[in-house]
Amino acid sequence: MKNPFLTELCFYLRNAYPPFVRQIFPCPIKDYIPVFISHKVSPIDFEKKLFFLKENGYKTCKVSELYSFVSGKCILSGTTVCLTFDDVHESFYSVAYPLLKKYGFTATAFITPMFIGSKYWISWPQIQELAKTDTVEFQSHTLEHKRIFVSDRIVANFTEGLFKNELWLDRPTVIINGKETKDIPNDFPLYEMDSRMSDKPRYFSRGVWETKKEQSDAILFDLKESKRILEEKTQKPILHLAYPWGIGSNLSVKLCKDAGYLSNFWGPTHGIPYNKVGSDPYKLIRLKDDYIFRLPGKGRISLGSVFLKKFIRRTTAKQKGKDIY
Repeated sequence: MKNPFLTELCFYLRNAYPPFVRQIFPCPIKDYIPVFISHKVSPIDFEKKLFFLKENGYKTCKVSELYSFVSGKCILSGTTVCLTFDDVHESFYSVAYPLLKKYGFTATAFITPMFIGSKYWISWPQIQELAKTDTVEFQSHTLEHKRIFVSDRIVANFTEGLFKNELWLDRPTVIINGKETKDIPNDFPLYEMDSRMSDKPRYFSRGVWETKKEQSDAILFDLKESKRILEEKTQKPILHLAYPWGIGSNLSVKLCKDAGYLSNFWGPTHGIPYNKVGSDPYKLIRLKDDYIFRLPGKGRISLGSVFLKKFIRRTTAKQKGKDIY
């Protein structure tokens, strides 16, 4: 497993982040729109972020509005940012939504239909309630947030506690008795793995790999089925998709177009530091919400402070065996 802290540090060192993250004295943001990712949120921390944005005159937009902006179809006046949430944890309903309303902000939640209603997750009635408001927009985060084996090299045997995510998002989907599951028995062999949306074909076992057609069919089904379910449940068009772990591929982009999506959201991407008018809508980038405090304005903190807080949070979570966001 890649260390997320080291991955972010690598992105910084290779100048994958926008100027306001890297510069000591950044200019006001005028020509591009930063997009921030949140997952599970706490009341105190999330309100601090919203207060910072409000105090410094920032406005928010949904991803549908961001798409119109980069496509040159609308102008977003003032200094605008886009707040997004992945998965979506129950705290989006109980914490994030009330605070967004309090500060007059909007957000987009990228959700994974197959897990809705499970423990820790937002429920369908809650989604349907929020979908009727002007505050929240729901879009796709794929059908299952699936991670698959992509190599015949065994990297570990499964034990409880090996994967920390309480929503089971980091667990691979394995095949047992002909059925796909994330409920993995102890000592089950784990091979090298990657996102289902990557360009790597799936490895089954005993030297058997999926064919290119099987790979395309599986990804296309995932994309279409997520879209179908979300449109049925929310009664709203689902036209935008965020890749789990920020990992996509040329194949997934092609299939997203075939499935009817208008844009794709990734993580930090080398050579694409921000989203501006004329940006490829299928290569829109997002940053972790820690970097909100690097935006120009009163109360801005140093990059060293951002990285130190990240390191402490993740180290503490790992030591306690908790989920790491």
